[in-house]
Amino acid sequence: MTNRHVLILPSGYPSVHSPVLGIFFKLQAQALHEYGHKVGVIYPDFRSLRTFSFESLFNHRFQYSRVIENGIFVIRYNAWNILSAKLRLYLQCKVTLKLVENYITTYGKPDILHSHCALWAGYAAKMVSDRFDIPFVVTEHSSEFSRNLFMPWQVALIEKTYCASSANIAVSNALSKITDKYRPNPVIKVIPNMVDTEFFTLPPRRRKNKPFVFLFIAILTKVKGANFLIEAFSRQFKGDMNFLLEIGGDGPALPELKVLANTFGITEQVNFLGRLSQAEVRNAMWRANAFVMPSLFETFGIVLIEAMSTGLPVIATRCGGPEDVLSEDRKNNGILVMPANSNALGNSMRYLFNNIGNYIEENIRESIIENFGQQEVAKRISAVYETVLSQN
Repeated sequence: MTNRHVLILPSGYPSVHSPVLGIFFKLQAQALHEYGHKVGVIYPDFRSLRTFSFESLFNHRFQYSRVIENGIFVIRYNAWNILSAKLRLYLQCKVTLKLVENYITTYGKPDILHSHCALWAGYAAKMVSDRFDIPFVVTEHSSEFSRNLFMPWQVALIEKTYCASSANIAVSNALSKITDKYRPNPVIKVIPNMVDTEFFTLPPRRRKNKPFVFLFIAILTKVKGANFLIEAFSRQFKGDMNFLLEIGGDGPALPELKVLANTFGITEQVNFLGRLSQAEVRNAMWRANAFVMPSLFETFGIVLIEAMSTGLPVIATRCGGPEDVLSEDRKNNGILVMPANSNALGNSMRYLFNNIGNYIEENIRESIIENFGQQEVAKRISAVYETVLSQN
């Protein structure tokens, strides 16, 4: 393998005010660095006005920062978000060009750019590529493609970005098929997201089976399907305190879900954990006996492979990304059911409990390391870089 100088343009990146935002982009950057590449990150940090305070204004006041984080060169520009999407795109491109110019002056010209999401980091990468003559790769993650949420002018920018890029990557086969129509030549590489297997490990102590805990963690919106999970749990386990359901995360659907649990009479069996740090997510997984993802659509589902990395068997819906995680050769790791079907979901939860001895924690974890571990995914991404650079 040839070591390359890679500059990453993520669509989100952890910061003091948002320590979990884009954490999987940081994980990928770190994995590429450990694989042997020289890695930098450029991130215009447009913070949401909903988080505004006088203290935040002082700490987030339109300034540049340049740091080295675990061997990765990171340059940020701290600013506040703009409500106008077109104006934000203009500022994103303008700031990114300035940051890259600063980066090249300090750390040298990269061999390749790797952007995440066509909007907005991908289009900004196109502008950088045009200015500095650097090939760029786009990895697509956005669930907005499945819901057709883009305006016509945004579709035009997506098409320009994909057309100009040297390689397109999608994080799942489902997302690859959805985004085909935005490319003149629908050829795309599918490379999954990775999981930090050194952090998401088997629990330090053997899991207890009583009470048997089903776990779900997400940003709680309607598309996550938690209402179907609550109904499924109620049908199968209502009144039996040997079974608990824990739901982690915050979001607009949370109040409605609490009402739903009360309506079904299972409030004593359902624990709403609220927003969780990464360490709290892991602790919840160590307490649980199974992970359930009832989503209506997922481009991938990183939390699914995080749970499996701790040895948890999983139940997930056939909603896009999970089909790649629980493919035919990995079916002993869990169960796939159709989305929006509380009856099928509940039956699967009962089946998994009755057959829990067939799901071996160590085997589940090993399959995740082999297919979604940092080393494996970094190797596959590096192969894309070599293909691109050999053609330029």
